[in-house]
Amino acid sequence: MTPFHLRLFQDITAAPATRVSASSDPVPTGQLFVVEHISGYLVVGTADPVDQIWVTDNFGQVVYLPTHFASRELNFGGGLGIGRYHQFGSSVKMYISAGNTITINGDANTAGRISASVIGNLVPM
Repeated sequence: MTPFHLRLFQDITAAPATRVSASSDPVPTGQLFVVEHISGYLVVGTADPVDQIWVTDNFGQVVYLPTHFASRELNFGGGLGIGRYHQFGSSVKMYISAGNTITINGDANTAGRISASVIGNLVPM
């Protein structure tokens, strides 16, 4: 096994929507990515609750992630304006095959940015 990490990021604060999503690069050829932990943050409008944060692959695996705390109010500019970081994370178990990607999604009335670290191990297939 080889330690492996994927970083996911998407910023739509200039024109926020009800969902912000970010996808990873594909898992390297000949490898299986065994995901063990996912954490990051979702930026939403100040008055908006987080509806849900979830991770999926191309083949139906879905993991829902809990939020832990929200930051102070910050000015993100653009169409989002004033918002908060909502930190999330959890131990998980997902298996992502070679060539496949992982996508993280965050929903709120005004969603503007998502960032996540996906940590685990590569196993030769």
